[in-house]
Amino acid sequence: MNRHLRSCLPSSADGFPSIVLRISGTHRGNYWIHLLVDRETTLSALDSFLRDFWVECCHHLSSFEIGNVDYSNDNPSALGAEPQRGKSMDISLGDVLDRHTVEEFSYVYDWGSSTHLTVSVVEIGSWMLSTIDSDSEEDTSTGYQGLSLLTRNEHPQRECTSCGDPADQICQGCLRRRGPDALYCHACADDHDCKRPQFLPVVNSPRSGVCGYTG
Repeated sequence: MNRHLRSCLPSSADGFPSIVLRISGTHRGNYWIHLLVDRETTLSALDSFLRDFWVECCHHLSSFEIGNVDYSNDNPSALGAEPQRGKSMDISLGDVLDRHTVEEFSYVYDWGSSTHLTVSVVEIGSWMLSTIDSDSEEDTSTGYQGLSLLTRNEHPQRECTSCGDPADQICQGCLRRRGPDALYCHACADDHDCKRPQFLPVVNSPRSGVCGYTG
């Protein structure tokens, strides 16, 4: 997909300085997206998008680690509050990449039941995000200015551990102990017997089955 995007993106000669990012689950690599991000977009805006699109469940804390520096949003309910650890996310993506000159960095949502993401720089150029959005056959809008969604993985097919039918439920208690064997179809979930059954829906997210995430 990285090669495909490089070949199909329009000429980067005209437009605003932008960055193509690939973001994937660090421990669940079959979940991934590509974003076209305006260079002036802040880490705070990228954090807000990732929360809304992929990970938000209970207003947990989050941070980017870029060049061994933490950029944290450790008080997301208090707008304008200074972070208690690390540096503020109120810095543009372009500036922070210039500062650290890295091609890959990490993001973590929830410092307890954590979801880790790996962010890779695929391409740097100058594109008109509005032109990309209007020319695309798919809906690339994200609701965030300076962010366009270019690709997303197809929903991974999961099988019920009991009958083999498509799974749509995860037993959260069993997930910690049994991993993939915690997946059930709706019918088998009704018959599932464990000490503390607590079901969450199977969703297209690296946070599927974690904490209270329902998609």
